[in-house]
Amino acid sequence: MSSFKQEFGQEEKHPTKELYAICVIFFVLGVSFSTLAARMPAIRDSARLIPATLGYVLLIRGLGTVTVMPLVAVAIQKYSTRSVALASGLGIAFVLIPIAFAGHWMTLAVAMLLLGAAEGAYNVSINALASDIEVKSGKSKMSIIHAFFGIGNLAGALISTSVAGLGISIISHFIATAIVLVFILFLSFHYVPKPKRTKKARSIRLSFPKGSLIWVGAIGFMGAAVESSVNNWVALFFTDRLGMSEGSAPIGYVAYVGAMLLMRLVGDRLKMMIGARVLLIAGSVLGCSGIILALSTSSFVVATIGFFAAGAGVSLTFPMIFSAAGKEGPLALASIATMGYLGGMISQPLVGAAVSGFNLFGGFVLIAIMTGAIAFFAWKATLLNRQ
Repeated sequence: MSSFKQEFGQEEKHPTKELYAICVIFFVLGVSFSTLAARMPAIRDSARLIPATLGYVLLIRGLGTVTVMPLVAVAIQKYSTRSVALASGLGIAFVLIPIAFAGHWMTLAVAMLLLGAAEGAYNVSINALASDIEVKSGKSKMSIIHAFFGIGNLAGALISTSVAGLGISIISHFIATAIVLVFILFLSFHYVPKPKRTKKARSIRLSFPKGSLIWVGAIGFMGAAVESSVNNWVALFFTDRLGMSEGSAPIGYVAYVGAMLLMRLVGDRLKMMIGARVLLIAGSVLGCSGIILALSTSSFVVATIGFFAAGAGVSLTFPMIFSAAGKEGPLALASIATMGYLGGMISQPLVGAAVSGFNLFGGFVLIAIMTGAIAFFAWKATLLNRQ
């Protein structure tokens, strides 16, 4: 208990409330993310989408994230990091409502574009706030802060499972979620520090990995492709392939994100024991095996175990590669982030096309192949040996 208090800055005079507030705003992102993922079957049915169209709608969400990136730094300089984070957080909450009401793919696509832009701005700005907390405290706190995204992810998935099981409509669910998130945001941002503005705005350009970072970038591309694909399609896997009700289907997603959270809590210790490279190779094999297990069964329980294994396998991909890239400098870190955004965006229409042509079995075979490819890229990524 004492170590937990120290981690949260209990010995410091002022940063404690600020740190709690930053953790809460990461929690908000996790809740919004998993709420959408867990109710994807209802979103698809409401907008009357076929798999290919759903894939393109998800592509547009990623396009919104990539498009907003060059504007974020300018907005932060002009309005402050805190203001951009609050505005984009409110945007995420409010855009849930038109998503729930979307009855056509074009309406949903516009809402997803706005959601992607808000998520991109929020992600950059809250990480900047978290970095400010670290600088102010002089201690490493990023790991515990990011853990709250996973906690929010799991909480949102559990709530969505309960709501769907009770037969509550997606409209009522998303309106209630938006109201709660808005309340949490205003409450938490009351304690968020107001960082000093930089003297000169610098736009963020899309940069790509070079040299020894190329293989690390490939891991980021595939890792994001796998995470985005499982997040967006796992609930549909349980409803359409296994015949589960919408109320039961999110349990598979809960198992997936729950495993990711558990592994990230022990990831740093595992890295010290066996190294980042071995950890990613083993995780890739475990994740691929989990998806194959889920594909090979008609049992809800066995498929859930498979996705638990998949979540555990892919959970440490981004913590490990961001750690490696961060030691090479901010430009290296930005290049890995770019590859991740592109992987998450490009993969969705490809998975949608695979599902259209070969049903969900074909789509998840593609996801399993992408998961297995991470092992090859990790084997080639000698930069991970330095971790």
